[in-house]
Amino acid sequence: MIPSDNRLRLNGLNSVWAACWLGVALAFTAGQTIAGNVPGKDVAGCSRDTVDMLASPGGDWVAFVQDEICSDGAFQTSVVDFVQLARRGIKPTRKNDVFAVDSHGVYRPLLHWRSSHELQITVPNKSFIGLRKHSYRGIDVVVRFDQDDPIERQKILKSFGLIPE
Repeated sequence: MIPSDNRLRLNGLNSVWAACWLGVALAFTAGQTIAGNVPGKDVAGCSRDTVDMLASPGGDWVAFVQDEICSDGAFQTSVVDFVQLARRGIKPTRKNDVFAVDSHGVYRPLLHWRSSHELQITVPNKSFIGLRKHSYRGIDVVVRFDQDDPIERQKILKSFGLIPE
């Protein structure tokens, strides 16, 4: 029989601390494994969902907006919106990416076909763009900024260190 003085006692606060430490330990050891083994992902820790699509006027092409969420399985998460172009009936892959913007899932790119060979993508003026192709397989890709203010945009890019002083 164990004397009552030697029993491990966990009160409410100790239980919370124990659960937190266990969670942190598991996140570092299993986080990458869990994030890397989720079905339907082509990049470990990332998943994409199509949130918008728009066919070209001639119907030959389809533009997709895909929301990509990446996580290390523990503490870091990023949200990037990608625009892809693919022939109708062809499932898009990462090779079809023509535009990427760090959006945090708030303001998604808006798509507008100006003609059967010109796609316009509209994003907020303060957007941080990670990928921008000017054309893709005969389709011109035009980016427009909503509330277009080139001076303000230059200030933002300079504050990110993306424009030399």
